Amino acid sequence: MRQMLAAISVILLVGGGCAPNVTPLPDSSVSFGSTIMLSVGRSLTFEDGLKATLTQIDDSRCKPGVACIWQGELSPNIELSGGAMETDATAVLGTERGTSTVAGPYAISLVGATETTATLVVTVAE
Repeated sequence: MRQMLAAISVILLVGGGCAPNVTPLPDSSVSFGSTIMLSVGRSLTFEDGLKATLTQIDDSRCKPGVACIWQGELSPNIELSGGAMETDATAVLGTERGTSTVAGPYAISLVGATETTATLVVTVAE
């Protein structure tokens, strides 16, 4: 039992195969181009004052035991305000379709999603 607990502790400390360089962020400031992870209801502010809030994640995936025409996807909704945005906007991304979008002067790419988190990269669009 002690060996099993030690092995689990090592897996948790090493990251258990988590994506490298992903920073789970509480309400804090981050640089453009960083890979960040947001939880539903959490916000972060970028270096120019852009605020990104993950408001919800829609789940249209096919439920087990149900015959579906399409496999569905997770769709994070990110509210954007401040920074160089002229007006507030909501970016809706998807794990299958629409994995990236441009909102105002910002490009947002979805790296991955779960039912409660979205991993993103936000850059200044050129």
